[in-house]
Amino acid sequence: MFGLGPFYVLLIAHRLPSRGASRDATISVIFANVILATMWSLVVLTIGIQACLMIELPIMLMGGAAGVWLFFIQHQFDPSYWARNEQWNSMEAALQGSSFYKLPKLLQWFSANIGLHRPARLHLQSRL
Repeated sequence: MFGLGPFYVLLIAHRLPSRGASRDATISVIFANVILATMWSLVVLTIGIQACLMIELPIMLMGGAAGVWLFFIQHQFDPSYWARNEQWNSMEAALQGSSFYKLPKLLQWFSANIGLHRPARLHLQSRL
């Protein structure tokens, strides 16, 4: 995921409706794809495909790698809190499963202060 994984996730996986998605969810994905295709078409028509790729590819590579790295750091720390559905306790998860990764002020602003991270019940349940 630190290399081409973000490309796959953002450019392919999230561009397709998930299996069993509701009609509204499928329409939402299709609508988002139409908007993205329109925006990219306008950019390419404005500055050209070569300039577009020279600008966007490095940004996407660095941004994708940074996002995956932050996600990894936030979810892999010792000791972290893991519990099955029956044993999951919101208070324990909040106290033991939260993480704080102190980023420089500028990165705090750009990342919406993602360094302060608490587990969500659905997130933990879906991973177990």
